[in-house]
Amino acid sequence: MKPIAHDEFSSLIEPGLGCGFETRSGDLVFVASAPSDRKAVAEAVVKATTVPIVLEASRAGGYEALRNGGSFTNGMDFSVSIMRDPGEGRSGEIETTSWSASLTIRGEEGMERVYSDGTYTCGT
Repeated sequence: MKPIAHDEFSSLIEPGLGCGFETRSGDLVFVASAPSDRKAVAEAVVKATTVPIVLEASRAGGYEALRNGGSFTNGMDFSVSIMRDPGEGRSGEIETTSWSASLTIRGEEGMERVYSDGTYTCGT
């Protein structure tokens, strides 16, 4: 998994309310956004190699569902799951909340990679 920069994902998903996962070393490797409409499905971006991959949440629920983590897929052979700690999280700057979390990536031919001890941050 490669770190992803703002200019790599900003044109691929809608701006607004969103969440991101940072590894223990501080690399941003997952970014997602969703409108507040509970019927909406969140969109996400990761960069497994040199090309960003756009994913969609496995269930609707808008931003509130996105804040809880969840599963995302490209509809083929690549998926990402976010498991965050329960509770209210830690308040951060500019209306953000963070939780300790892990991220699991599954890809072709049984490839699996787990990033534990990361941080899942949501907000504006």
